[in-house]
Amino acid sequence: MALIQMFLMSQSLLRTVPVSVILPADKMVIEGRPVREDKPYKTLYLLHGIYGSNMDWIHGTNIYRWAEERELAVIMHSGDNMFYIDQEKPHFPSFP
Repeated sequence: MALIQMFLMSQSLLRTVPVSVILPADKMVIEGRPVREDKPYKTLYLLHGIYGSNMDWIHGTNIYRWAEERELAVIMHSGDNMFYIDQEKPHFPSFP
C-alpha cells in the first residue's frame, strides 16, 4: 500500500485542497517487476466530520489496514469545515 499526501488546486473552490490517498501496491511479481491487471481500482471516498481534516481517517481508524486487506483505493480530502459546499467563502447565517 502507498500513502500519498498532496495539495490539489480546486478550480471550483479557487483554493488548494489537501488530499490523502491510500493506493494498493502491486502484489503480483513477474520477472522481478510488479504487474497489475489493467482494471480500475475499487475506490472509497471518505469525508471527515466538522473540525476535522483529511488525516482523521488515517490517524483515528484502521483504514490503512482495512484498505490493504480489500485492495481498495481510498480518497480522503479536506472539507475545511465548510460542509463540502463548493463556494468561495463560507456563509454563516446572521442572528439578530
